[in-house]
Amino acid sequence: MRDRRAADRYRLPLEAVLTPAPLYKGTQFFRVKVCDISASGVYFTSDEPFSIGAKFGFSFTLPTEITQGSEVEIDTKARVVRVDEVQRGTGKAIGIAAIFEESRVSPVAVGFALHKADLNRDLKTKSDS
Repeated sequence: MRDRRAADRYRLPLEAVLTPAPLYKGTQFFRVKVCDISASGVYFTSDEPFSIGAKFGFSFTLPTEITQGSEVEIDTKARVVRVDEVQRGTGKAIGIAAIFEESRVSPVAVGFALHKADLNRDLKTKSDS
């Protein structure tokens, strides 16, 4: 299978807030766990199922501990492109791949922040060894 990703992915375990559009089961938002992220999309796990094509708001903050600068707040609109069943701990969760369709931060700024965060994590891991 050919990798069709448009941008580098970074494994950054973050918590994010997802706002379904339209509201899902009367819920205004969900907290989800990010598995990996790029300037163009995200893969996260959720206890709630979503169908391919579903649209939602997606918000998260890259903290200063990661960026070694200032917090980078990212607020975007996304669309589900893949849904998987994944193992999480002793139970199962839904794995969701989504692409960002609209952002309040430029994809270049997001990509730079993620790249910087990945470099800083690698440097910290090396110095801890």
